[in-house]
Amino acid sequence: MPQEFLTYFFILSVILIALVIVPIGILIFIVIRISSIVKKLETILGSSYAISRFLKKDFKGGFNFLKKLGRK
Repeated sequence: MPQEFLTYFFILSVILIALVIVPIGILIFIVIRISSIVKKLETILGSSYAISRFLKKDFKGGFNFLKKLGRK
């Protein structure tokens, strides 16, 4: 009787450990994938944001230059 109890206990503990650890591993994997995708998006969006800011500054500078030419 104790031998059967130990085998059942061992099987149940293995099943419980698998049910707890596997979802945690899957969640960690998903979080790592999402963070890498977010970093790629940040680099893409950051570079486009920097380019748009540069263009806006360039356009403003050009307009200011034209205004100065018109005043002279």
